[in-house]
Parts: sequence; structure tokens; C-alpha cells
Amino acid sequence: MTRITLFAGLLSLSLTILGVGGCSGDHSVTGPSDSGSNNSGGAGGGSGGGSGGGSGGSQPDYQYVAITPGSALNLFPVLTNGDREFDGHGPDIWVAARLIVSSDKRSLDLIIEMTARETVSDWSTAYKSWRWTIYVAPAGWVIESPISVTSSSYYRDTNTNWDYPPISGNLIKFLSVLGDTSGPDIGVTSDDCRIGTISFNKITYKLRKL
Repeated sequence: MTRITLFAGLLSLSLTILGVGGCSGDHSVTGPSDSGSNNSGGAGGGSGGGSGGGSGGSQPDYQYVAITPGSALNLFPVLTNGDREFDGHGPDIWVAARLIVSSDKRSLDLIIEMTARETVSDWSTAYKSWRWTIYVAPAGWVIESPISVTSSSYYRDTNTNWDYPPISGNLIKFLSVLGDTSGPDIGVTSDDCRIGTISFNKITYKLRKL
């Protein structure tokens, strides 16, 4: 599994701090497409406008953060079995994405996987997994829920065109995939098998104050 630090390979990350009791603010964070650790503190947002006769500076024990992972472009799986050519035999293609909360509930990772497998012997197969840490909770807060959000897609390729396969689950918003091609299929050139674009829906997370 390829693990990449914050924002690498993603176009942007959109955060909306929803807060409690209607307090909100939009935060849009953009990072370089292939580099390292830009750590955005993220949270804040909150106090604002009181509620008549309220309790001064007391803070709520939870808040909500709406996170939209940035789109990823041109993700090339690598050869894991057979030769580089599907030769018109499919391939069968699986794409999966999931957001998972770390064991200490402090950070959120996005994982994308792609498998493309020829439908006859020699079963040429391409596979790769990519992983990004896309959000770190503010100091003194943990991510309460949801723990995991997933989406997946499966189809059998029947041509050398771009495909827009069906998607299940509520994480992936848009997906384009190239399977079989007019030349060698598995590699890292601009004409090879790959995820062209994958974009995501907004997911709301509950944060809990420690």
C-alpha cells in the first residue's frame, strides 16, 4: 500500500466547521499535488453569537466537521501477474474507496484501491492501493463518528474507451476508468490502464472534546 502524506496527489480538501447551535464557517485548504506534510490546524470556528442569558465562555463537548476529500487524478495500478496486455479479454475492474478513522481517533485517512484482471489465462493483473491522511482533529478533540465510510465499483470492460462505471456507497461521487487500451495496457504512460478521475461526496464527522 502506498502511503502519502497530507494532500499529496489530491487537488484540494474542503472543510466546513459546522459547530453547534448554528455556528458555521467555511475553510478551504489546498495543497501541492505531490509533496509532503502541510498540516492545517483546521478547527476553531466556534463561539459567536450567544444564546440569551448563556453561560459565558463555556464550550460544547462536540462539534461537526463536513469534509470533502479532493479529487485524485491519473492513478496507475502496477503489474502484479501475467504480462502487460489484456488483449481484449475484459478486464474485470474493481475500484474501492474508504475513509477510516485512526485507532487513536485523531486523524482521518482516505484509501483508494484499483484492481484490473484479465478474464482468461494468463490472467494479467494490475493492482495498487493509495493512502492519504486528509484531516487531523484539533488539539483536545477526537473524531467520534462515523468510523468508516466506503464506496465501490465493479464492471467488466468491453472496449478501449473511457468508462464511467456504476458506484455503490456514499463516498465516491464521480469515477472515470480506462481498462483495455489499443496498446500495452499495464504501465505508467498516459495511455495505460488507470483511474482517470475520482471525486468524493461531503461526509460529516462528529468531533468530541476530551
